[in-house]
Amino acid sequence: DKNEFGQEVALKALVYIEDENTDVSALSDDVKKACDGLPPYKRVTKVERRSEPFEKTTTNKIKRTPD
Repeated sequence: DKNEFGQEVALKALVYIEDENTDVSALSDDVKKACDGLPPYKRVTKVERRSEPFEKTTTNKIKRTPD
């Protein structure tokens, strides 16, 4: 997320889960526990679910696309 000056202020994790019944809030809790020992600028503050899989390269890596 960005503030009014265009500076990054939060780290957001985008996840794609095939199972529609999986609870994202439980995943968010797990991510928060994993980030406890990290400095604040490295902590994931939001977890968002994607409705479609990530686009992949020919070597099956996730393509980085600018927003």
